[in-house]
Amino acid sequence: MGIDVAAVIDALRKLARERGASGQEGNVPLFNRAFLKTVQTFGRTYEIGMIAAYKLGTGKWMNDTEKFPAMVKKGKIALLPPLGGDRKTVRRIFRKTKQHKGAEA
Repeated sequence: MGIDVAAVIDALRKLARERGASGQEGNVPLFNRAFLKTVQTFGRTYEIGMIAAYKLGTGKWMNDTEKFPAMVKKGKIALLPPLGGDRKTVRRIFRKTKQHKGAEA
């Protein structure tokens, strides 16, 4: 007998919303949206796209720019989006998730 961890987490989130718990604070929701959008678009995360979306949302364009050249040089950030990943499957997953959330509301 196994525990469906995802179902437990979903149930806890639903209970928290019903009880009026406040959502995530600060820039966490913005970061999560930026991350998920790049995964949805490219089938994998794309760091430059995620950073750009996050910076657009926060309006803090110049924070941490001095670190960028070193990160590119060390290969920590790819300049081009990833070619791998099954984009069709990922998009299908996002579509089904959206439909499932619509059915819950």
